[in-house]
Amino acid sequence: MYSLDQSVQEESNNYFSVGIHEAVTLKDISLETASNGNPYLKFHFEGDKGEQVSHTEWPIAKDDANFEKKVKNFLIRIKHICTKFVPAEAVNISAPTFEDFANQVIAMVKPNIHKTKLRIKLVYNYRNYVSIPKYVPFVEAMSVTADKSRLKIDPGFDKMEKEDGDDPQLGNGAAPKTPPVGAQAPGAPNDDMPF
Repeated sequence: MYSLDQSVQEESNNYFSVGIHEAVTLKDISLETASNGNPYLKFHFEGDKGEQVSHTEWPIAKDDANFEKKVKNFLIRIKHICTKFVPAEAVNISAPTFEDFANQVIAMVKPNIHKTKLRIKLVYNYRNYVSIPKYVPFVEAMSVTADKSRLKIDPGFDKMEKEDGDDPQLGNGAAPKTPPVGAQAPGAPNDDMPF
């Protein structure tokens, strides 16, 4: 049965833009399961005007060629978030599985998320989605004054503008541009030879 009346309202999404945002809260932290069955740790941030962004952390495959480096960076990011809600000396987790690790992080951080307002840094990721960077610092407590903030935009490093869609790796469905017939190949010498 289909029924259309005044109770049907359009919903609008309210997402953050790139940049540094203040008065942000960590609304939730949870252990989720992707459609393929893989677990992930989800941090859901919300701005004072209802803007939203989520940050996810996934387990690192043990056979990954860069396993140790990726685990180290993963742990640095997790600790970076945790220390905004609990003292650094209280961040002490050891777990045999990703799920156990994630549950310990949640148990430590979740009771304190309502106590701290945050400042966060957001950039475009490689697929042109607004996201938290993969490197620290990207979050700090609002108790840090703006003049003492460690969050900075580096125009030479931080992606602050969307790609134009020519790269099929962006995942936006845009086809790569093909040079016109007879056009010089990129990087080819310009010798004006007819052959």
